[in-house]
Amino acid sequence: MESTALVGDIQLTNGLLDDSYTYKGLQGYAATDVTYGDHYYYTATGDNGVLARLNKITST
Repeated sequence: MESTALVGDIQLTNGLLDDSYTYKGLQGYAATDVTYGDHYYYTATGDNGVLARLNKITST
């Protein structure tokens, strides 16, 4: 992966971490903040980064 900033989603099963996960590489050096809404994740990345909106289902 060329990007160093990542945002990801780990599923829970009965309150425990599952082995099912997704992640998305983003421009920038670090994901500095993440919040979510009904259908999207919103994240900001650091130096020369982005403000991104990612679909919770598809991570795009």
